[in-house]
Amino acid sequence: MGGRSEVWYGVVCRICPSPTFSNPAACSWCGEGVTFSPSQTNLKQTKVTLNNLLTRVTYLIQGSDVDGAMTVYSETNTVTVNSLIPGSIYAFQIRARNERGYGPYSNTIYFTTLPLAQFGEVSRGRYRPVGRREVLVAVKTLRWGASDRERGIFLSEAGVLGQFDHPNVLKLEGVVTQTPPERIITEFMENGPLDAFLRENEGQFSVLQLVGMLRGVGAGMRYLSERNFVHRDLAARNVLVNSNLVCKVSDFGLSRLMRGLDHNVPTYTASLGSKIPVRWTAPEAFQHRKFSTASDVWSFGILMWEVMSYGERPYWDMSNQEVMKAVADQYRLPPPHSCPPALHSVMLQCWQAERGDRPGFDQLLSSLDRLIRHPASLKAEPTR
Repeated sequence: MGGRSEVWYGVVCRICPSPTFSNPAACSWCGEGVTFSPSQTNLKQTKVTLNNLLTRVTYLIQGSDVDGAMTVYSETNTVTVNSLIPGSIYAFQIRARNERGYGPYSNTIYFTTLPLAQFGEVSRGRYRPVGRREVLVAVKTLRWGASDRERGIFLSEAGVLGQFDHPNVLKLEGVVTQTPPERIITEFMENGPLDAFLRENEGQFSVLQLVGMLRGVGAGMRYLSERNFVHRDLAARNVLVNSNLVCKVSDFGLSRLMRGLDHNVPTYTASLGSKIPVRWTAPEAFQHRKFSTASDVWSFGILMWEVMSYGERPYWDMSNQEVMKAVADQYRLPPPHSCPPALHSVMLQCWQAERGDRPGFDQLLSSLDRLIRHPASLKAEPTR
């Protein structure tokens, strides 16, 4: 377990009634007699040793990728938990206490906190548009003390988002600018970012469902390309998922209108020192700062790989410099485990070295639709 440098792990030990138990809530805590080496919490190592375990006893050992554990008591049926970290996964268990002692723990309840925005924070709210029913919304708030430049960047994203109207592009509900702090209000996406959602639900979807998600992202990207917009930061982390598993392209902080031409191709040329998400970026973009629909297609191929690997990190632990050299040397990501060859073939088309050789989003959608219509083509080859 463990092994991720950005996450601390904790280990929980429980004693269970029998080797065939099916409900973890029936298990009780191991007690203070069991010791953990090097420790029980705040672990970054991939190995932990438990000592003083009893013989002929069934234990349940659980790991959790949270930054620490806490116990909260309440005398009512509600409780407030403070100091949660944005963009993190938390696991909660609840048990009642009366004069006879504690009851059993409930099943584990998981939820994800909303991520921290670049220039502020994101919260959930309710909004009643004129003539429409009340809807849940996400409210992105500019932090106090933001500079004029940060304020301009913050509001420019809303300016871009407000130009779009497509079922696979995040919908802008409104902008608050008359009274500080400024806020951007968008539709609320219950399942959050696609990469985290897939990691939380690894192995839970059929290949056909995953291809359906990709089809939605592709439709949103075709819409953007038809309007001469280049996203420049297409990745699973910037796609949001609602309760119906509809995927919507979001995070337009790097998006630009392609006003220039490069060899008759609508292109945006980034300035020196611009932020570039290397692992998702086409070679002509990180080498010459040339962004186009074709570079978004390359990113879409990486996103396909992320989806089929359930949110794995592209190029694993390679550094950005190693990724750029490998891509320039014609290295391409291998198919994820159980990925149908037909889907990996589409990825490889997106990763053609010459941008003119890559398919457009129209062609990609046709390929995905063909696979959806013929599910037999989505069978993975047997693992040798």
